[in-house]
Amino acid sequence: MRSIPLSLETYYFDESWVKAVAGYRVADAPSNLLPAILCMPRVETHAEDPARIRVVIDLEVNSLDGVVVPYEVRLRLVGFFRIEDPDLHADAQAQLAHSAAVSILFSAARDHLYTLTAKGPNEPLLLPPVHIPAPDDRTAAVWGERAAPQG
Repeated sequence: MRSIPLSLETYYFDESWVKAVAGYRVADAPSNLLPAILCMPRVETHAEDPARIRVVIDLEVNSLDGVVVPYEVRLRLVGFFRIEDPDLHADAQAQLAHSAAVSILFSAARDHLYTLTAKGPNEPLLLPPVHIPAPDDRTAAVWGERAAPQG
């Protein structure tokens, strides 16, 4: 039986800011337009354990170009993952981290925002599912402390 190549160790919200837009009315929000969603993921490999990956997502939701949102949002979500397949090539690991890990965290952010806004003065904010492409720049980011050389 083949194992799952990526596992979530834990995640947390480092920053969570939501502000109700004063004077928001459902009639002002065209149903065929999406809000301005800015999602900036960073994927970093641990310095001592390349199978451990940290993903940081900065997410903002704002009104833009006539699309009025019920809430302005700023979130920072941090997740820790482990690549479970040691034979997976580095490019495949990066693609997995950018597609699966970012999607898992974005889903958690969607749920968190809906929960925060469900009891607010405006209608709850449910972000649409989005595709977050991997960045063109595949330079590796590293986090964690490297061990001091022995000797």
